[in-house]
Amino acid sequence: MASNELILLCSLLPISYIVGVIQIGDLIARLKGINIRVVGTRNPGASNIYAEIGPAYGVAIFLLDLAKGFGPVAVASSLGQPSWYVGIVLGCLITGHQTRFPLRTSGGTGMAAAMGAGIAVFPLPALIAAIPASMVLFLSRKPSYTGVLAFLVTITSGWLIVEDLVLSIAVLALATMVLVKYRSQYSYLLG
Repeated sequence: MASNELILLCSLLPISYIVGVIQIGDLIARLKGINIRVVGTRNPGASNIYAEIGPAYGVAIFLLDLAKGFGPVAVASSLGQPSWYVGIVLGCLITGHQTRFPLRTSGGTGMAAAMGAGIAVFPLPALIAAIPASMVLFLSRKPSYTGVLAFLVTITSGWLIVEDLVLSIAVLALATMVLVKYRSQYSYLLG
């Protein structure tokens, strides 16, 4: 392994965490003069931005968060790293998104960033998942249901098509992190 590649591999983990810490929804909302943490669901994610600032902003946040999740994981995958390393990069990214240490504000659920990471890990299975997930979003208008279905289909078809148990477990762990954060963050809405 060349020293440049080793440096990149060692720096990719903290870079993934730092990329995860950046809350694009917070930044866009501040530019609009809105503290997104005190309106709607108080989450800086695409759904709340969509509802509180406008559809164009919500879609933009969704796409930017997808790219945020896709980037570091795609880099790790493109370097031909073993599945366990790609899984650790994925974990660093979402941990940064959700915990935001050392910042004092909580992170979002990480649904869109996790979807982006899932696309980087399992491109074809994520494309397959997009079809039923889009139908669920259209029928239910509930991004949380859409995300759950997208993760389940991506994990299942990823395991069946790619046959990489380590990456399937990594995406399952990612989905679990998102659902646990969702449950804790929205417990006041759930009853």
